[in-house]
Amino acid sequence: MTTTPTRNYILRDIDPGLWKRAKARATRDGLTLRAVIFALLRSYVGGEVTIPTAAAVTAGAKGGR
Repeated sequence: MTTTPTRNYILRDIDPGLWKRAKARATRDGLTLRAVIFALLRSYVGGEVTIPTAAAVTAGAKGGR
């Protein structure tokens, strides 16, 4: 049986406060952050989650729409 090699990915420049809150929430929910990230990726690929575009995020930060 042939297996596909797995790859490792590094997430950089994550706000430490955000990471701490996400880790705390995952722990409360009995999950690992790895499980949370994979669940979110599956939901995004499946169309269940929509991420705002960078332009929409920037406009929202400036108070515009």
